[in-house]
Amino acid sequence: MWDAMECYEFDRIISSGRFPGEGLDLPGLTPQFKKSIHSLVVAGVDEAGVGPLAGPVVAAAVILPRFPRIDGLNDSKALTPEKRDALFPKIKSVALATAVSIVSVETIDKMNILYATLHAMREAIRKLSVKPDLVLVDGRNKPGSGLKEWALVKGDTKSASIMAASILAKVTRDRLMLEAHVQFPMYAFNEHKGYGSKKHMDALIEHGPCPLHRKSFEPVRNRLSLEDTGLAMHHSGNSHGLMSGATLPQYFSGDTNPGKVVARRATLDSLNTAAPLCGDVAESLIKKGEHHEGEKPILAGERSA
Repeated sequence: MWDAMECYEFDRIISSGRFPGEGLDLPGLTPQFKKSIHSLVVAGVDEAGVGPLAGPVVAAAVILPRFPRIDGLNDSKALTPEKRDALFPKIKSVALATAVSIVSVETIDKMNILYATLHAMREAIRKLSVKPDLVLVDGRNKPGSGLKEWALVKGDTKSASIMAASILAKVTRDRLMLEAHVQFPMYAFNEHKGYGSKKHMDALIEHGPCPLHRKSFEPVRNRLSLEDTGLAMHHSGNSHGLMSGATLPQYFSGDTNPGKVVARRATLDSLNTAAPLCGDVAESLIKKGEHHEGEKPILAGERSA
């Protein structure tokens, strides 16, 4: 992993249209393209929340200036929560432009997690107050923003702008999950942020899913299947498995009526047509560039503009 100053240098070289050095896979950097530019406005894009069983997926886009540079910038996964929280306002104040997009659980279940993530990235790019000339995206898939895009494997360890985006996305999502914990403390969302920890899985079995759970993800779907066969009552004594009278922020679900949520439950077979992705499997598909049914995402090496 490079340090923050090396990652700033990476972005600076990219913005000048030159190769950043040997060993870096940046498809599409043609001599004709390099000759046509003098200095590019570069945006970094990253996501948070592909793998969890509950909560939204969040994407952020950031355009950083060359100066001042933010000390301590790093991939969000390499930072403690305290360091991420400290960097969050610094990024917001120093950046030329930032934007965050939050895609609801309901949309994830409808689109599948891969397409919901790419949709979140496109929306974050679209919401930037400064239009970038070039978008650097962490991973292998390009969101298809209509701008020139490069998908960069492990980009959150190479590009300062992607690092900044990863921090904004992660902190935003973590804060949403802390709010979720207040409404649904039995799931301990404040601890695992919706990921499939043992504590979360045990709570899912005991209480059933709440409206924040992704019903297209296998563990949640299987728990709903138990409810549909009546076996879940043995675990919880609750015929719904949902918290009655719940009111949720709009960014979690477009329809928070518990009765309608219950009515939307389906059997395991019918849910197979939704996005049967969960946890590490979903995250792996994102990184490998694999996908499910629907519009083909733009993969690394393909030109989007």
